[in-house]
Amino acid sequence: MNWKKAEPKQNSLMRKKINPVNLDTISQEWDIVGPARQAAIESGKDISLSKVTGPCILENLREIKHNHIIDVGCGTGFLSSKLATIADECWGIDSSKESIKLASRKYKKDNLHFVCSSIKEYKSGISFDACIANMVFMDDPEWTDSLKNIIKLLSPNGKLLMTITHPCFWPQYWGYQDENWFNYLEEIFIQGSFSITLERNIGTTTHIHRPLSNYISMLLSQGLAIEKLIELQSSANSTPSEINYPRFIFIQAGKIV
Repeated sequence: MNWKKAEPKQNSLMRKKINPVNLDTISQEWDIVGPARQAAIESGKDISLSKVTGPCILENLREIKHNHIIDVGCGTGFLSSKLATIADECWGIDSSKESIKLASRKYKKDNLHFVCSSIKEYKSGISFDACIANMVFMDDPEWTDSLKNIIKLLSPNGKLLMTITHPCFWPQYWGYQDENWFNYLEEIFIQGSFSITLERNIGTTTHIHRPLSNYISMLLSQGLAIEKLIELQSSANSTPSEINYPRFIFIQAGKIV
């Protein structure tokens, strides 16, 4: 496949390197962004969620046991509500208080439960068949601790289904791959405007760049078997230059008993 170099976004949307921040700071960013984010989802503007990452997760989830599902970093609950249509019980957790409030108000089902909690601190008396982490770990400064707790929450032979921004191509998409502060092999905290395909400047959020090897190595070191890795193309609403390379990665990893 011919993956052409991406056209960088406008300067107003460019990212900048910042000092590392903790999860509380990132959660507060999403408290502010949450209402506008939910409005964009409801108006059909988040094409990547509704047409790319969400359908990929749902399609692969149907092929495995999914009676009890936990959706970590569920945000305002859109995907959790979809998961609840195929699961016996679904739990959505997020560290953003405002996002969970929005989710609880918007998506009401008897088998859908929302809890405000960080991933690493969440405890449950239930073992989950599948854990969904859609576009979460690249915004989580504690992702290794989160992963360790997810493994504890999974049942024997449970599955982790995760998506992240593609570390190889996301820097090109946002135009910071040539910045003097960027080094692909380093973990870098990057702040900028949260934007989706059909709406820009929703609010300021922090993204954490990590090389792909960081994610793969950590999954393997924690005793997970990588069963699938799919590079996801952009949506049909993207510009031609954006369609020529993948923007997201889907990984399915199984817990080894």
